[in-house]
Amino acid sequence: MKFTIKLLLSASLALCLSGCSIGVKRTEGMKAYSNGDYSTAIPLLKKEIEQGDISARYSLGLAYRDGNGVAQDPVQAELLLTGAAVGGDPRAVAAIRQMLENSALCSKDRKLHDLWGSLVLYRNMVYGTYELNNAPPGTLLAMSDLYADPCPGRPVQWEATKTLRSLAGGPRHVWIYVPG
Repeated sequence: MKFTIKLLLSASLALCLSGCSIGVKRTEGMKAYSNGDYSTAIPLLKKEIEQGDISARYSLGLAYRDGNGVAQDPVQAELLLTGAAVGGDPRAVAAIRQMLENSALCSKDRKLHDLWGSLVLYRNMVYGTYELNNAPPGTLLAMSDLYADPCPGRPVQWEATKTLRSLAGGPRHVWIYVPG
């Protein structure tokens, strides 16, 4: 009986995630990026990010990670992907975990990788977005500390630090770095 319930819950979750297109808004810049039109996508994505669109960070982060339409820049990629992940984009969480796994510089990177993997993003049924609001405060605070004091070679991410601390308790604010 327990196995059947777990199987049904797993199947329902998988169906929801595949059918919901992960709950992030598809912007014009993201569409252009997905189609491989990088010369159109990059300026659009930058503009969308300046206007506060968190979901566009994922595509621009991938562009910087992979060097598609921009010079490859792992620091910019990490900043953008972290902003997208903290903002609730599950694809960015997977990208951050992969980035941390592939280029782990010290035990802090491994810890951050594991902490991102322990989180469950909950879908806000009103807005259709994913949120970290229900994550354990201790986990969010530990992540915040790691972003404030990262491995050598990794950027300090004050916006992620402030956001994760805010989500761990107190007023809910999201501070996201806008690369200039």
